[in-house]
Amino acid sequence: MDIPALRSPGEICWVGIRNPIENPDHRMGEPKLRPAILIRPQDDGWVVIGTTSRPLFASGASRSRIPADLWEEAYQSMPHRAGYLWGSRAPWVPVEDIGDHIGWAPPQLRAFAVRGLENVCQKDRNTFLRLRADERVELASGS
Repeated sequence: MDIPALRSPGEICWVGIRNPIENPDHRMGEPKLRPAILIRPQDDGWVVIGTTSRPLFASGASRSRIPADLWEEAYQSMPHRAGYLWGSRAPWVPVEDIGDHIGWAPPQLRAFAVRGLENVCQKDRNTFLRLRADERVELASGS
């Protein structure tokens, strides 16, 4: 069942990505759908943390591997589950390229994913890392 994105920080959604540097076909036409974690709204879009199943950049450099317990074990319904972060910058995507809801990034995944981003200020990091109300309830109840 497809659930529309709520568009909230920490939400994992399908996001349409155009990456003409690594894939010239993206310059025109439809973007490639990838799971991404929403960080914050900006203008008519969102700054996101992108993920990929590719372990290497086009240059051959290694990408950061998302720990298995935070990614493929948690989101088993996704194809190509092995998760890697795109890079050291969080891209902006237009709101029309944000697709369906996948789930919520737990605090440990949010902390891991945002740690090396160069273009996310401290205020935005703090907001992104702040526990949601449901997470605070879980911690308080011990579940």
